[in-house]
Amino acid sequence: MNEATLEQIDIRSRCSLCREHEVLFGRLQADRRVYAECTWHLEHSKPEEFEYTYQRAKDARNAFLKARKLLDAHIEEHGCERQ
Repeated sequence: MNEATLEQIDIRSRCSLCREHEVLFGRLQADRRVYAECTWHLEHSKPEEFEYTYQRAKDARNAFLKARKLLDAHIEEHGCERQ
């Protein structure tokens, strides 16, 4: 086995047990669920509730995008595999 292959195996084994990856992935999934729920409420909101519901959906989307960006950065930095 060459040195690059051993390094790849080391990265994979480290990241398969990487707690930070698990936490970031869990955060992404939770934010995705909240975003999906907010968009459903937005679609079904009464006209007088629209602005409030729209803002909540926007905030949920921003949280989801932030979580995705953090997970992507972690994966790139550590060489972890996507779940």
